[in-house]
Amino acid sequence: EIFLCLAEFGVPMLKATWFIKITYAHQVATAESKMKKRVNIDPYPEWTFAIIKFLHDQLLKLSEQFIQSYMTQKSDIEIASKNWSYIIQLAEWMIEEELLDKHEFFNWMVELIDKFKSNKDDTLLKYILPLILRHLETILKSQILARLLASHCILKLNDLSSSTVLLKCGEESLSKIHPMMSAYKNCNQHSTIITILSGIIQAITLRCPASLIYSIVKEPGKEQVVGSPLDKLIVSPSALFNTDNLDDAEEKKFQEENLQTATDENTILLLCNWSTNKRRFGIHRPLIAATVIKLRNTYIIKKFNSEYNQTCETIYPIHKTLIKFLDEFSRDIDVSQVHFEDSFKSLVFLFCELIRYNVFSHDKFLCSMVSQAILKPEIISKVYGLDISKSKSEHGGDYRNPSLSDHDYDGSTSNFDLDADFMHSILNDNPVFEAAAPQLFNLSSTSELSTSKKTTSLSSAEANALYVLHFPIPNGEKHEINQRMVLLLGVGKMLHKEKLKVESIRKQLLDVLNGGNQEKKSELFGDFLTLSHFDQFSISTSISETVKKMKQAFPSKYGIISEFPSSQQLLLLFDLLEMAGNIQELLDFLGFFVARQENTYFSQQDGILLQHCEPSKLLIVIAIIHKYFKCILNSSELTATIFKGLLQRVENIAEPGVCSSTERCTLALLHKMYESCMHLQNRFENVFSTASSKISNAICSIIQPAHPNLVWDTSFLKDYFHL
Repeated sequence: EIFLCLAEFGVPMLKATWFIKITYAHQVATAESKMKKRVNIDPYPEWTFAIIKFLHDQLLKLSEQFIQSYMTQKSDIEIASKNWSYIIQLAEWMIEEELLDKHEFFNWMVELIDKFKSNKDDTLLKYILPLILRHLETILKSQILARLLASHCILKLNDLSSSTVLLKCGEESLSKIHPMMSAYKNCNQHSTIITILSGIIQAITLRCPASLIYSIVKEPGKEQVVGSPLDKLIVSPSALFNTDNLDDAEEKKFQEENLQTATDENTILLLCNWSTNKRRFGIHRPLIAATVIKLRNTYIIKKFNSEYNQTCETIYPIHKTLIKFLDEFSRDIDVSQVHFEDSFKSLVFLFCELIRYNVFSHDKFLCSMVSQAILKPEIISKVYGLDISKSKSEHGGDYRNPSLSDHDYDGSTSNFDLDADFMHSILNDNPVFEAAAPQLFNLSSTSELSTSKKTTSLSSAEANALYVLHFPIPNGEKHEINQRMVLLLGVGKMLHKEKLKVESIRKQLLDVLNGGNQEKKSELFGDFLTLSHFDQFSISTSISETVKKMKQAFPSKYGIISEFPSSQQLLLLFDLLEMAGNIQELLDFLGFFVARQENTYFSQQDGILLQHCEPSKLLIVIAIIHKYFKCILNSSELTATIFKGLLQRVENIAEPGVCSSTERCTLALLHKMYESCMHLQNRFENVFSTASSKISNAICSIIQPAHPNLVWDTSFLKDYFHL
C-alpha cells in the first residue's frame, strides 16, 4: 500500500525514502512497546524483499494484461507500467543510499531473465533488460552473478534459436553472424532483445572472464555448474551482434550496388546538415561527418579501380553532392552574421576537412567558377567588402574576446555605435564582433546594417563568392592559392594591398608572441577577426609552425632554463587557433607538444636524463584536451600519442594519492581516456591497468563523509546570534 501510494502521487525520491524510514521507525517503536523489549532488526533486507515482491507483482500484472490484452483496459497497463517505473527509480535511489541489499536485488534481476524466457514473455524482457544494462557494471563485480547472468542470457538465445517459428524478416545471411541471428536481424520485436543479450554476453567475456571458466564440480545437486556457460552458446561471443562503430556506421548508411546512388546523396546531405545545424551542439560534428564521408569516398574509389583495373586517385565521386549541399546552405546564410554564426563556422570546418581528405576538390570548384564567369567584380565587392574601383578606407578598432577574459588580456570595447536591436538579437551583448560586419561588408551606417540584417538569402553567385573567400585550403599548392587570390582580387594594387595587410597582422602577432608590445593584443585580435576564415587559418597555422620550431635553450653549466614555448605563448596560440576555428591544427599541435621532448635535457655533470614540464603549461594543455576530447577520440593515433605523452609527464603513478594538484589533474585525464578507449586498454594494459584502478579509488571516487553521532550544542556561538 505504501508503494502504491508513493507511485500514485509521484513523491520525490528523497521524500519517499524519508517516509519509508519514518514508517519503519514507527513500526519498530510500536513492536517494542508491545513486546516490552528492544527489537534489533536490520531493515535493509526487509525493504529489499518488499520492493522485490511489489515489482514482481507488477510484472505479473503486465504479463497477464499483454496475454489477455483484449480483456483488459489500456489504463490498467499504463498504471502497472507507471508503478514499475516509479518503484525502479526508488530502488535505484535506495541502492545509491545503501539502503537495500544489492546482491539480493541484483540476483532477483538476473533470475527474471530465466523466469520470463518463454516466447510469450518477450515483451516483459523489454522492461527487464534495460534495467540490467544500467547496473551491468556493478553486476560484473560479482563472478557468481556474472556467471548466472551469462547462463540465463545464453539459454534465452538458445530458446530463440530452437523456436519452431523463426521470424525471417531478412533472408540474406550475414557472413559473420549465425543464420539464427540473421533471421532476427530486421525483426522489430526481437532485434533489440537479441542485441542486448549479445552485448551482455560480450561484456561479461571482456570484463569478467573469470566467471566463464570451466568448472569441474561433481558434487550431487550441482550438475548445473559443471562446464562453462559458453559451452551452451551456439556461436562464439565475437560472432554475436556488436555495437556499431564508425566503420559499421559507414557500411550501414550506404548501399553498395552502385558507385553513386540516391541513398548516397540523401545520406551525405543528411550528414552535412547534421554537422552544420546551428540547433545542435558540438564542435566534433563536422569532424565526424567528414570522416564518415571520407570512408564512403574511399570505398567508391576502390570499387571503381577494381572494376576497371585502374589506379585513379583524382576522381571525386561525391563532389557534385557536396556542391548541391552548398547551394542549399546558401539559402539560410545571413550575411550580417557570416563571421560569427556557428553554422557557417561549422560549414567552413567541415569543408576544410573534406578538402584535407581529398573528398572535395577546391581546385575543381575554382575552375568551375572561372569557366562559368560567375564571380563578377560587383559580386566580389559586395561579399568581400571591397570596392574594386576605389580603395577601401582603413578601419581600426579595439576588440576584446570574452573567451580570453580568463587570460588577463587588456582592451576596451569598440567605439562603433550600433542600434540596440542589432546588439540584442545578433551580437547578444558580445563586444567582440561589434564592428566586424560593417567593416567586412562595407556598411557605413546603421540603416545599411539594418537592411543587411533583413537579407535572409544570397544569390548563387554571391554564395559561391562567399565560399571562395572563406574556405581554407589545407596543404594546398601555391598554384591553387594564387588562383584563389587572383579570382577574388585580380592582379593589381588590391591584391598587393591585401597581401600586405595579412602579412602585417601576422608579423605583429609574431612580435607579440615573442614578447613584444603586449598592449596591442586586443587590437590585433580585432584585426584578426575581420579577416576571412582563409586568412585566419593561414595565419594561425603559420604561427603554430613557428611555435613548433622553437627550441629549448640549454644552460651552459648552471642557471635558469628558458623553456619554450612559455605559458603565455601557449595561451596566445590556442586563442588564435580557437578564434580561427582551426581545430585540426590545434589537435595536431596538442599531439606534437605532448609527445615532444622539449623539456628533456642531459645534465652535464652526470649525464642523467631529466624530464620536466611547467605545471602551468601542463594545466593549459589538459584544459584544451578536455574541451576537445570528442574531437581527439576521432583519431586513435592521436589519442594514443597524447595518452603516452601525458603518461610520461607524471611521476607518482604508483601512488596517485600522493601527488601535486597538476599531477592529480593529469591522472584524472589519463583515467578518463583509458576508460573511454578500448584500443588504449589493449595497448597500455601492462603499463596502466593497475594504475587505473588506483586512480579510480584515490582520485575519481566520490568520498562520502561519515555521519558522526555528535550532540547539538545549542549554546555554541549563542552570544553572537541575537534571534
